[in-house]
Amino acid sequence: MNIEIDQISQTRSKIIFNITAEEVRTETEKVTANYVKSGSIPGFRKGKAPRQAIGRKYASDIEQDTIHKIFAKYYDMAIKEKELDVYEFIGLSDFEKLEDGGLDFTMTVDLEPKFELPQYEGIPVDDADTLVTDADIDNNLEEIRQTLAEFEELKPDTEVGTGDMVSFSFTGYQDGKPMSEVFPDLTSLTERENAVTIVGGKTFQIQEISDALIGKKIGDEFTVPVEFTDDFPEEALRGISVEYKVTVIRGRHRVLPELNDDFLKTIGVESLDKLKTNVRKYLEARAKEADNRRRTEQITDFLLKSVSFEVPQAELERSAQNILQNAIQRLMQQGVAKEDIEKQREEITATSKEQAVAFSREKILLGKIAEELGIKASDELTTQYYEYAVSNWNLSENEAKAIKTEPDRWRLMEQGAIRLETLRILLEKAKPTSTAGNE
Repeated sequence: MNIEIDQISQTRSKIIFNITAEEVRTETEKVTANYVKSGSIPGFRKGKAPRQAIGRKYASDIEQDTIHKIFAKYYDMAIKEKELDVYEFIGLSDFEKLEDGGLDFTMTVDLEPKFELPQYEGIPVDDADTLVTDADIDNNLEEIRQTLAEFEELKPDTEVGTGDMVSFSFTGYQDGKPMSEVFPDLTSLTERENAVTIVGGKTFQIQEISDALIGKKIGDEFTVPVEFTDDFPEEALRGISVEYKVTVIRGRHRVLPELNDDFLKTIGVESLDKLKTNVRKYLEARAKEADNRRRTEQITDFLLKSVSFEVPQAELERSAQNILQNAIQRLMQQGVAKEDIEKQREEITATSKEQAVAFSREKILLGKIAEELGIKASDELTTQYYEYAVSNWNLSENEAKAIKTEPDRWRLMEQGAIRLETLRILLEKAKPTSTAGNE
């Protein structure tokens, strides 16, 4: 046997194997012996068939089993002999059966990044801030009223207000020329016969038009100047100035329910005081979660700035692909057309790769800290994280069941549980200071 290491990068190596014919014969004999014990040949009892007959009948199976055993045996030997700290097995290549009966093959592995853990006790973080004010409660009650609001047709003499649902048409012009001629592929942004928006919200791509609808009436025609920002999603429009001619077609006025007994009955609460108590509890829980998220981000930022290492290639590629898929899915849920997404794919991909570096470094770093702290994915921790994921990720019943039945997806739950528990302990060990976030 001969083993050589070809280092591709700091975190990737190729292990080049040359297995002699004698070593192959030795492993073949061991595998054949097992087939003699378990194989069956007509006219012979199990385990009593001639070795040569077994060898002929099961020749292909014996060869494949031998090769697999050689892969496993000599891979383990190489890891120990060359003292390789493997992060992930990547694949097998350059397999060749030699004329003398030996074997050549190459295995590619990603290696654990080498770095010293930074000091992770006493990390400076901001003081906790989970205060819920009476104004916060009033704002949330207003949100509840908005959610339960009903719509009635907007009368011709009634002005459009914030929260109203309005249908309108628009035509865009650049330097007096219709945008539909200048940008024929951008129909959703150049000319529309029946666009709809919730006024004052963020449901329409051109916010200036939505904002300009306030105070208008059915049938009003008006002009809206728009200067597209340098980071506007549609690259072709970035930095240009246009003018939109808008006509209000119809609208529906949002009517908010009064905070009376009928309203309380609708939401199943016996009194306004009880409703405010429930709202306070909800806001306090949300404030605590947001505060924990804010301060744990300070912890991860501190840790990532304290150490530098290269992320294994496969981990980085996998993270970038997941982030890219999630980004595209979010855009589709927001109603962005597939063709517009394709035009942005190069930019989205580049951003995903940048985010993947930070995500992967955090994952590896927190994983090392978890090992040092002895944190493991117990059934209790993993179940808690699973329940959190189901309730916060808007998973369907089938998706929730799939997580429990698919080992790879359940493994992600275990990793998530370890991450949260690690951050919880680091936050307990952190040093609160009002200046931590400003240093």
